[in-house]
Amino acid sequence: MLLPLNVMLQTVALLTSTTPEAVTYRGTIGKIPVVVELATPTEASHHQVVGRYFYPNKGVDIPLDAVEGATRNTITVAEEKPCTPDTCDSDDPDKPGPLGATWQLRESADGATLTGTWS
Repeated sequence: MLLPLNVMLQTVALLTSTTPEAVTYRGTIGKIPVVVELATPTEASHHQVVGRYFYPNKGVDIPLDAVEGATRNTITVAEEKPCTPDTCDSDDPDKPGPLGATWQLRESADGATLTGTWS
């Protein structure tokens, strides 16, 4: 299933240069409201974007991990699926779990809007 994804900048939290820059957006996946937080190390490119999102009516964070394929002004992330003993490595807590839906996002020229697809 391919759904339109549209999120607009809500607030920006700028931290020190050695910590990630976090940006919070509000928008929709299809017609369902979501809140999205994306962060990238200040000295890195978009392909290292990570974050999380949640549906306000459910309130559960869903992690987003970087996916290869990002280019200038585009962001590609994938949702983490819940871990099971068969799908996650308990010996490496930094390794992301299995990935699910993919987000393909384009950033507006002013950086205030992200649009794209959720599939």
